[in-house]
Amino acid sequence: MKSDVARREADIIAMAASMQLITTKVRRDRFTKTWLITSRGLQWLNEKEHG
Repeated sequence: MKSDVARREADIIAMAASMQLITTKVRRDRFTKTWLITSRGLQWLNEKEHG
């Protein structure tokens, strides 16, 4: 979350997180320092590639 990319692309990351395309949540009460794609994010990418 503190990487150069995260800083440089903060607006895009915030938008993707607010759209639930990425998250730092790995369990109900556990978070990580790394952004992860969500199932919604995978679905969105698949739709972008095929449609």
